[in-house]
Amino acid sequence: MPIQRIQFGSKIIESSKNLSWTRILELSDYLRKFAYWNPEEKVWIVNWRFFPNLDIVRSMINYLRNVDPKYAEQLSNILMELRKAVPEFEVSKDRIFILADRFDPYEIVKDEKYKDLDPRLIRRNLEIEGIGNLEVPYVSFSVRKISQYVHENGYESLPELLKKYLDENFLEKYEPRIEIYPISPKYVRVSIPSSLAWDSLLYSLSEIGNIRYYYEDINGELVEKKQEIVKIKKLPSGDVKILLPSYALSVIEHILKSYNIKYQINYGVPLRSDVFRYLKPDELFLLDHQKEALAAWMNAGCRGTIVIPTGGGKTFIALAAIAEKRVPSLILVPNKWLLHQWADRISRYLGIPRGFIGILGGGEQKVKDITVATYQSAYKYVEKLSEKFAMVFFDEAHHVPARTFKNVALFLRAPYRMALSATPKRRDNNEILLFKLAGGIVYKISYQELVRRGILAPVAIRKILVPLPVEYRLIYSQLEKRLELADNEVEKRKILNKLIEIARDNPIKLEVIRELIKNHKDDKIFVFAGSIKFAEKIAETIKKILPTALLTSKTDKSKESFIQRAFIRGDIRCIVLIKKGEEGVDVGDASVAIIAGGSKQEREFIQRVGRVLRGGKGKLAWVYEIVTENSVEELISRARGARDLVSGLENFIRKKFGIDAYRVVRWKKKITNA
Repeated sequence: MPIQRIQFGSKIIESSKNLSWTRILELSDYLRKFAYWNPEEKVWIVNWRFFPNLDIVRSMINYLRNVDPKYAEQLSNILMELRKAVPEFEVSKDRIFILADRFDPYEIVKDEKYKDLDPRLIRRNLEIEGIGNLEVPYVSFSVRKISQYVHENGYESLPELLKKYLDENFLEKYEPRIEIYPISPKYVRVSIPSSLAWDSLLYSLSEIGNIRYYYEDINGELVEKKQEIVKIKKLPSGDVKILLPSYALSVIEHILKSYNIKYQINYGVPLRSDVFRYLKPDELFLLDHQKEALAAWMNAGCRGTIVIPTGGGKTFIALAAIAEKRVPSLILVPNKWLLHQWADRISRYLGIPRGFIGILGGGEQKVKDITVATYQSAYKYVEKLSEKFAMVFFDEAHHVPARTFKNVALFLRAPYRMALSATPKRRDNNEILLFKLAGGIVYKISYQELVRRGILAPVAIRKILVPLPVEYRLIYSQLEKRLELADNEVEKRKILNKLIEIARDNPIKLEVIRELIKNHKDDKIFVFAGSIKFAEKIAETIKKILPTALLTSKTDKSKESFIQRAFIRGDIRCIVLIKKGEEGVDVGDASVAIIAGGSKQEREFIQRVGRVLRGGKGKLAWVYEIVTENSVEELISRARGARDLVSGLENFIRKKFGIDAYRVVRWKKKITNA
C-alpha cells in the first residue's frame, strides 16, 4: 500500500503510514479540487485554488483524523500557518486585494454587481516562511472605481463582499490624496494618483487653466480668444500631473470638495502675521449692506466680486475682511493716487501703524505684510509678491481683464480674493475674465436700493443739448462726408475720432458750464472734461465765478493733497477733473456733477456720477450732461444710459422734491432746473 504526499510551495508532507487504495482514491477526490498530481514525483502539488476551497480542505482534514491522525495534524498545522501568513486584505497605491477565501473568484469577476469596480482575478506569488513560494488568489478592485462608485451611489450600495472589508471611512483611511503645491512663483502642480484620475475631475481641473477672453479686431468686432495655461502629463503608472497658473489655489479646493475628494494643499504663502497684533478696528463701522456683502463673500469661500455703486463704501468691506481673516494682504489699485488713500484708511480704521503698511508704486518699493500696490507695479514684481500674500483685493476691478493686470491676477497664489467694482461690466465683455480670476458676483446692490435705504442721495439728471458754432459745423459736415466715402477701417476710425473730438470740446459748452456754475454757486461742484486741453479752458472760464482747481494726470502729489484739503474745507468750491476723477480718488464729495465730455462707457458715467451721491438723507444731487446736438456725441450719450440710473426713482424724486428725475433740454442761454 502507498504513502500519500502533498506539496505546499517547497514543503512536502506525507501520510505517516501506508494507505489503502480505497483511501487514496477517496482523498484524491478532495485533492483534485485544489491540487494537481505530478506523476513523476508522485506528489500532489497544491495550487492557487487552495483558499477558494478551504471548506473542502477542512472536510479532508476531518476525514483524515480517523484515518491518519498525524497526517491530519500536519495538514491542519500548515493550514493554520497559511492563514496567519497570507494577508486577507491589502491596499496598494491604486487597487485593493481581497483573498479568495472560500469563494470562487471567477464568479465575482463575472458578477454584474461588480462590473463597475474593475474586478480582476490576481494570482500573487507569496514567499511564506517555512513553506516557500505559493500562488495565492485574490480578487482585486480599482480604488479609483470604488471611490467614484461611493461618491456617486453612496456607501450602502456597495456589494457585501466589499462592505465586509471597507468601512464607511475607507476613502479617508486608504484613498491616496491629491496633492497641490507650488513649483514656482507663477505655477502650481496638482498630483493625482491613478485611483482618482477620473475623466470628469481631470476636465474640471484642466478648465481652471483655460482662459477665455475677447479682443477687438481691426474691424472693431469682438473675437473670442482662448489661452491654455495648463499642461497635463499622464505617467505610465496611471498617475496624472497637472500644471496650472498660481491663481488655481483660489478655486481648486472648491472643485475637490464638490467631488468629496481628500487632498493635501500647500499654499506656499504665510497665513499669519505679527502686524495684526496692532489691529484695533474700533473706528470701523459697517452699514447693513456692507455687512451683507462681507457675509456673502465669506460664505462663498472668501472669493468673489462685490458690486456696489460709487459712494456705497466698498473700501470698508475690504477693511472688514482684513480684520476678519488676519492674513498677509495685498490691495491692488489702478493708479498711484489711490496708494496712500488706501494706506491712510487701513491705518485709520484698523489701527495698524502707517509704517507697517507697504507701498509699491509711485516711486516706492516697500513691501510689508499689508501692502497697497498699483496693478502696473504688481505686474512688474508678481513673482516676488506671489509668495507673500494669502489675500488680495482688486480695487476698481474692471481693470483686471487688461493684459498686464490679468497676469497679476493669474500668477498670484493668494487663495482669498475680493474684487470691488461699481460696475464690472466691460465694453469688451471681458468681465468673464474678472469673474474667472477673482470669483463671480457674490453680492450686488443697486443705486436705487441704496437711495431707498438713505445711504446715497437721489439724483436729478438734465441732458443739455447744445449746437456747434457755425464754423465748427462746417468742418464737422466735411468730415462726415469723408467718413461716408472712406473704405479703410483705420481711416474711418481716425475720422470718427476727430468727429468725437470736435463735438466733445464744443466751445459753446463753456457758456453752459458758466451758467450752471452761477446757478449752483453755493454748492460744491465737479466738472468732468474729455481732454486736458478742454479741462484747462473750463477751469480758466469759471475760476472768476467760483474758487476752482484743476485736477489732471499732470497734477503732482503735493498739489493734489492741497486741493483735496481745500475742497473738503470749502476753500475750493469746484474741481475740474479729467480721468483721475473716475478712479476712486477721494477728493471729498459734492452735490453737482457737470459732464462736458467722456466715453460711451456706462462704467465711466456711473463712477463720475457717484462723486455727488454721497450723503444720502435730505440731499438731492444734480447731474448735467452737456451734449453737442446732431453729432456723434448724442450716440455716445445714449450708450452711457443716464436715464437708467434714475429708473424706478421717478415717483420718489417727484414726491420728495417736486421735480422730474430726468429731462432733456436745449440750450437757450438760460437753464432752469424744474
